Amino acid sequence: METITKKSNELFRLFIIAAIILLAFAGSFVVYAADEPDYQALAKNLLSKTALKTTYVKSSGGARIDFVKAAGQKIRGYAVFQGSCAHGGYSYHVLYHKKKNKCRLIKVDAASGEVVKVSKPYKISHGNDMAYDTKRDRILVVHGDGDTRRVSVFDPETLKRKSVVKLKMPKKLKGASTAFIRRFKGITGIAYDEARDEFIASVKSTFHYIVLSPKLKPKRLIKVKTKGNWIKQGMLIADGKIIRVMNRFKKNAIKNYLFIYDRKEKYIKRIRIKNPGELESVYFANGGLYGAVYFEKGKGKRFKQADRIVKIG
Repeated sequence: METITKKSNELFRLFIIAAIILLAFAGSFVVYAADEPDYQALAKNLLSKTALKTTYVKSSGGARIDFVKAAGQKIRGYAVFQGSCAHGGYSYHVLYHKKKNKCRLIKVDAASGEVVKVSKPYKISHGNDMAYDTKRDRILVVHGDGDTRRVSVFDPETLKRKSVVKLKMPKKLKGASTAFIRRFKGITGIAYDEARDEFIASVKSTFHYIVLSPKLKPKRLIKVKTKGNWIKQGMLIADGKIIRVMNRFKKNAIKNYLFIYDRKEKYIKRIRIKNPGELESVYFANGGLYGAVYFEKGKGKRFKQADRIVKIG
């Protein structure tokens, strides 16, 4: 009887341990699936594409959401989409005011499209691009045109600015010449590489990138051979690839593309994004790839403008 009891207790103990392991695995799997889907797989899938269509994010009633209006802003005010990023079920965007040269940040429920928070105005120039640092739970905003050496750090809950970092180039940088370091003018795009806990930023007036530490200290240069008259927009990192929005005007129409590179300076391909309006930035959220689009046409009383979010692919 004692032997049977010992075996029963041992079996019961093993059962409990197995149950705990299974519950822990299941719990972590559910949280991962619900919060941040496997965007690495989506990034890999991009490599098989040559062109992607877009669909507008709509309200529950089926209408296209105008995010300027939804954020309580007006046309010709804080009304130009710039940088974007996303994490934890929310996307974050910069709305730029052309005349005041200031920006507001907005926080959007990625599933419903509801604007849940709007920041006060900040002097961050154009706010060209954003990156979400998942390890430190902070948003970095590249000031961009007019102030390319500064990056502002924001709290994702309050949308209040916590600090401003001024980029400084070292005397020596891996992969960079002395002349390059001397001519460095700042950055216009930024993305967070969670796998390596570092940032990659696009270098102003070039097609090159620099790798930055969590404290935004330059670590090395990534040189790419892309040339041409391209407007360089926002970027992101996924599956070890640099994904950069670039566009150009052709016959009064804007053509949008995603350029893809690896971290070893290799150009992989470009993908045409079929969408009217100027694609400003891209990000992964809500199980897919999304983009922020600025659109305007006409003059005077016929002037129309809208900021839309589109799902890509």
